[in-house]
Amino acid sequence: MVIGNNTGSATAFLIILLVSSSSCLINAQDIAYPSVAYLPNSWINVPVFDFGFWDSAGVTPILISGTFVCGFHCESSEGECLFAVSIFQIYTLNGDLILQDLDGTPVWNTNTAGKFVSGLKLSEEGNLVLFDGNNETVWQSFDHPTDTLVPGQALVCGQKLTANVSPSNSSAGLYSLALINDSLIAFLEPNAQRVYFGPLRVKHMIQGNNKVQYVNGSFDRFLLPTTSAAQFIQLESDGHLRAYQLRESKWKPVSDLLINYTGACGFPLLCGEYGVCSAGSCTCPKAEGNESVLYFSQASEERSNLGCHENIPLSCEPPDLHMKRLDGPGHFRESLLAEVETLGSVHHINLVTLIGFCAEKSHWLLVYEYMHNGSLDKWIFPRDRELRLSWNLRRKIILDIARGLAYLHEGWTQKILHLDIKPQNILLDENFNAQLADFGLSKVLARDQDKAFTTMRGTPGYMAPGWSSAVITEKVDVYSFGIVVLEILCGRRNVERTQPEEEMHLLNRFMKKAEEGKLLDLVDKMSEDMQPNEAEVVKMMRIAAWCLQVDYTRRPCMTDVLRVLEDFMDVKPNLIYDFLNPQAPAAPCSRAGTMSIALPSILSGPR
Repeated sequence: MVIGNNTGSATAFLIILLVSSSSCLINAQDIAYPSVAYLPNSWINVPVFDFGFWDSAGVTPILISGTFVCGFHCESSEGECLFAVSIFQIYTLNGDLILQDLDGTPVWNTNTAGKFVSGLKLSEEGNLVLFDGNNETVWQSFDHPTDTLVPGQALVCGQKLTANVSPSNSSAGLYSLALINDSLIAFLEPNAQRVYFGPLRVKHMIQGNNKVQYVNGSFDRFLLPTTSAAQFIQLESDGHLRAYQLRESKWKPVSDLLINYTGACGFPLLCGEYGVCSAGSCTCPKAEGNESVLYFSQASEERSNLGCHENIPLSCEPPDLHMKRLDGPGHFRESLLAEVETLGSVHHINLVTLIGFCAEKSHWLLVYEYMHNGSLDKWIFPRDRELRLSWNLRRKIILDIARGLAYLHEGWTQKILHLDIKPQNILLDENFNAQLADFGLSKVLARDQDKAFTTMRGTPGYMAPGWSSAVITEKVDVYSFGIVVLEILCGRRNVERTQPEEEMHLLNRFMKKAEEGKLLDLVDKMSEDMQPNEAEVVKMMRIAAWCLQVDYTRRPCMTDVLRVLEDFMDVKPNLIYDFLNPQAPAAPCSRAGTMSIALPSILSGPR
């Protein structure tokens, strides 16, 4: 296994110095190739062109152990070199292994100064180790993986593999694989903005060490061909985790570990700009109903994954359409792509219809079917009394929202978590049919995947308790639905900062009125038909309370909410109206453990 970066030319002096009170300079060509080096010692990369084995391989060895070589790897006398561990110059000073740029600028170090390092050795497994006078390990490369694991190496909780930018550029790229508590996840950098694999709970966690080990034939749940040949697994620049074996003197891929979970189209940025993935193949968007008009064509006929370019400029001002504008780079674009991917795959009467999207430089627009009555918030928080909704319309809208969410969670081939349910994201057509909109924060899961790992996202006031764990289920949408139901019934926002402190938070008032048995005191006073429908209104408030349980195991699934709304079942008894304090679980729950929202360390060893 060789992990490193480009250094200077082959004739440059790339030095490893093991410095103590004295020093001795030894040319690499004049020494044997042991697996251990002791202080004092040093090496300079002076290639010898004697047409021998190492010369033909372009390698100047320093340490050799088993099938592993630690040294300088140069393509030619004029080309660039790699060092097996890292980039540029490396030396130890008082036991601290330090990387420096050619101009002496520090890049990275092992932070082992003062730990009495006495030598450097390369194990038969390929682990480069700094050890002390008692032969105890002070630092080892296995604890700092980059993009690769070899048999015997473990991925430790809180660390991650990070792919290279490309096969020819070994700088840190976009894709990472991490072990978070007891689950593996793969995600898009930076800050895990999009998780495309997992969380997958590991089967063989090493007890007490919080790590999962790669052995010959398996990487936990992933089974691999057993072999006596050299092998490794690598997270690659396209986001795939592949296993390689040495066959006939060449590295051959033998397994694609994630693809059975993600599917061929489950990797972010797979088809490039404007590209669309279907059954593993990349194509360009086509005009629906008029495929003879080619708005896009592939950037490269040979490499369809390079994306598409515009043939015909798209107008961003169509009539009778609802548009959402996103300005700016980075996560704005990711939000748009997530929304296009989700809405382009699902169709339901209570989900907004995406007509298309267009982009002009940093300005991005999503184009929806026009919804004549706008968003729900202007009807439940109106300044004009005439905009107040009747009880029947309120009930109908709540039922529509529940149907849309039930479809997202359980009615499609995959499970979709919306993650930003609020009145502003619920649109109403001319007949007040409600449709869920804005899927920019949504997560798509496999049907049998019950949890997702994600950074905190959504809108304050509608986000469920428990987001700090970073592991969520569809019950976060259920909680947001409960808040929206309460706002529809009460005609006010969950948090009204213009109100006195005791009236500011709707959930506090809900708790108090539930204790007093006066829930009807909360209903919208500007709607004349709420009081006459007292029984139905109170039932709807109990549904909201059920959805707002602090412990997510006590919340219903959306299909159960629908059954209650359609009078096929009743609200569960023994609801807890304390919406602020943690509750005991309703039943044993197989949670993945409490997780910190902090992501694994950026440091994955030198590159």
